[in-house]
Amino acid sequence: MSRLGSGLPDLRVRKRRAELMDDPDLQLDLHLDALRALARVNWVSLGSLRLG
Repeated sequence: MSRLGSGLPDLRVRKRRAELMDDPDLQLDLHLDALRALARVNWVSLGSLRLG
């Protein structure tokens, strides 16, 4: 991976992979459940950082 002068990775050259959201047969209710679960995990993680 190429790097910029600041030492940060150059994300312009990253190749994008197909994601679940790209699937035309995506089941919206399952995707919504997954997003809600991720939001709960993030909420718990942020809470533990505050208590840290």
